[in-house]
Amino acid sequence: MGSLTSRSALTAVRGDVEGTNGVVKLRFVVARGISGEEVNLTAPNTTNDSAPDPDVSAGAASVVNISYSDENQFIGELDWTVDFIGKSNGDSILDPDEQAEITVWLHDYDGTDFNLGTATNTQYLTTRLGVSTKFRIEIQPDKGAVLVLERTIPKRLQPITDLK
Repeated sequence: MGSLTSRSALTAVRGDVEGTNGVVKLRFVVARGISGEEVNLTAPNTTNDSAPDPDVSAGAASVVNISYSDENQFIGELDWTVDFIGKSNGDSILDPDEQAEITVWLHDYDGTDFNLGTATNTQYLTTRLGVSTKFRIEIQPDKGAVLVLERTIPKRLQPITDLK
């Protein structure tokens, strides 16, 4: 089975969500699990540091699904991007000696502000992820076990907060 394991703390990135601070992105590093089978990390999105971000990927379809839930909402399929760190052979397959940083986009960025999700923009949170909120991220590869990350946002949110 192709499973993932977490290789870093989960970090929360703070930003301005329609005029109020909130967590706009979550980042974490993954590696292949012990199982030995490959994991395809073709991301559904890319970024180019010009608004809007994230951009829809023009490449192959993603086979990993990332979902989010808290007491107020459930998003079944979030936008996410990936950057291979350290050793990489340049493809989207996570090899045994590679690690990848996944960025989960909780809101889209229009160049000025991050935006709440709407009835037509359903892959983003409709309520800000703020202080003292418990949440759950589930990363489901096409084969293998689900990687679950559960955390609570601390009472004080820094520009980048380590959620351990």
